[in-house]
Amino acid sequence: MSVNRKGTKAFALMISAATSMLVIGCSSSTDDGPTMPTTHASVSKTSATTTTTKSSDGDNPFGFSMPSDFNSPPDGNNDSNSGNDDSDNGSGGSDSGPTLEAATGAYPGDWKGGGRTMTLSPDGNGTMKLDDSEYVIAWAPEGAGITVTIKSITVNKDGSEKVGKIWHGALQKDPDSSKTVLHLADKASDLKEMFSGMFWCNNADDSFLCGGGE
Repeated sequence: MSVNRKGTKAFALMISAATSMLVIGCSSSTDDGPTMPTTHASVSKTSATTTTTKSSDGDNPFGFSMPSDFNSPPDGNNDSNSGNDDSDNGSGGSDSGPTLEAATGAYPGDWKGGGRTMTLSPDGNGTMKLDDSEYVIAWAPEGAGITVTIKSITVNKDGSEKVGKIWHGALQKDPDSSKTVLHLADKASDLKEMFSGMFWCNNADDSFLCGGGE
C-alpha cells in the first residue's frame, strides 16, 4: 500500500494552522476580555428647604407653623393706623377755654369766691383771706387792670403765699351770664385763659367762675 506523503504533510499543516488560530482566539477572549464602553448616570438631587416660625402656645394653640417670609395683611390695630395719637384726637394738649371779654366797673369793694374773701380799699390797701391764711395787701392800676401784692402775713397756715407775691388782675365778663368778675392770675398773659388763675365775685354779681380757688 503506497501512502501519499505530500498529501499527508499538507493535511498536517492545515490541522496545525487551525489549532494555532483556535489558541490565539481563546487567548484574546480570556486575557482581558472585550472592552465594553461604560456609562455612569449622575443624578443630582435638589432639596427645597423652607424655614418655618412656630408661634408660642398662647398665640397659636393649634401649633400651626407659617413660613418666615409669610407676609401678614396690614393690621387695622397697628399703632400707626389706630388713630390713638393724642395729636389727632385733641387729648394731648391743655385746653385754655374760651377767651373772656373785658368788663368795665370799679375795683374797690368786697370780693369773694370759694371760701376766700378780699377787700380792696380806695386808697390802694386791702386784706385777703386765702386757704385759711390772711394777708395785708396793696393794689395798684396796671394798664386796663391792676396788680395785687402781699405786703404782710397776719395768719400763716401751711402753704401760705410769701410776702411780695404779685397777682395780675382784670375785670372780665362771665361767658354764660355776662356778669362782671375779677380775674387774678400769676401772669398778665394768663388772664386770657378761662381756666387759669382764680375768679372773684362782688356781692351783686355771683358767677359759677367764683366757685373754686387756685
